[in-house]
Amino acid sequence: MSDSTSGDTYAPQDGAPAAGRLPFPWVRLLYAIGFGFIAWVMFWLIVLFLAPLHYIVLAITGKPNEELKEMTLRAVHYLVELLVFVTGSGEEKPFPLGPFPKV
Repeated sequence: MSDSTSGDTYAPQDGAPAAGRLPFPWVRLLYAIGFGFIAWVMFWLIVLFLAPLHYIVLAITGKPNEELKEMTLRAVHYLVELLVFVTGSGEEKPFPLGPFPKV
C-alpha cells in the first residue's frame, strides 16, 4: 500500500499540475491552429496563383517580373515562419502578431 509519506508525486485534486510539470499550453495550441489555417491558405495561394502567374508573365514578356519574384519569395518565407511556429520549432509569432518577413 502507498501512503502520502512515501514520496510519490500525484497531481492535486484541484486541477493544478504536479510539481515539476508544466501546464498544457492551450493558448499556444489555439495560435498554432489559427496559424496552421493561414499556412494552408498561403500554400495554396502560392501554388495556385503566384507560381502560375509567374509563368504567364514569363510567357508573355519573355523575362521574369522582379516584383512578382520578390512577392513570391516573401510569401514562401512567410509560409516557412508559419510552419516553424506551428510545429513548435520557434517561439516568435508570425505576422499579423509579428513582423512580415523580409527577403
